Amino acid sequence: MALAFVPPPNLCLMPLNAMPMVSLKQRVGMPVFILGFPFGRTGMGMPVWKQATFASEPCLAPHLDKPYFIVDSASRPGMSGSPVIQRAHGNIELEDGRIGTVGNGDGAFNFVGIYSGRFHTEDVDDAQLGRVWPRALLEEILTSHLTAKS
Repeated sequence: MALAFVPPPNLCLMPLNAMPMVSLKQRVGMPVFILGFPFGRTGMGMPVWKQATFASEPCLAPHLDKPYFIVDSASRPGMSGSPVIQRAHGNIELEDGRIGTVGNGDGAFNFVGIYSGRFHTEDVDDAQLGRVWPRALLEEILTSHLTAKS
């Protein structure tokens, strides 16, 4: 018999794009989260937060032939197209070098980009690396599309 999920009384659902974003510092080794549905599974009706880390310098992505950056994550099918976000609590550092503190609440958020899946190999010791298309590239594509339509 399955138990019904009863949300806590103080639960507040908010779409990711309605949350205030902060330009958190992005460097190799820093954590990010891929919000998706691995193998179609849901976390109580909501996306599963798979942790990953920056595995290449995200700031270099716009200057490369293939403008994505790499994350290290044990992601699975069903994660492609997922938003990738940073989430930080306590002391934070921003891209412009400022340092601050996030007090109570959900912490600081930053939309980083869209995950498009792992590099597939035949190697059983696969490094579990995946691609993320950065936010700036997505904004450029959308702006270009909207400009072309007007």
